[in-house]
Amino acid sequence: MDLLTEMDMKKAWEILKAQRISTRAVKLTNKIMADGNERTVKEIIILMYDLLESSDSNTTGRLTIPTTGELVRYLSKNKEYVSRKVSSGGKKTTYYERVV
Repeated sequence: MDLLTEMDMKKAWEILKAQRISTRAVKLTNKIMADGNERTVKEIIILMYDLLESSDSNTTGRLTIPTTGELVRYLSKNKEYVSRKVSSGGKKTTYYERVV
């Protein structure tokens, strides 16, 4: 392996480690959010579980479903998603929407 390729792979690995969300979770998030509706992180994760249960996939758990913090980081850093904070009864809820 030449030096340039090794450096490129190291950079790609660092990006993936910083993102800390699997590509399968990214695909599920994008699929769930494709309709343009606003959802909370909790709603997105529940829908991920529903999608995995309805499919014949045995891929569940940590490799597919991100933690709440990981999903918040992904949605916050990804420019395809916008957030809106709503206060109700002293509680703040953040809704995310995909805008393409």
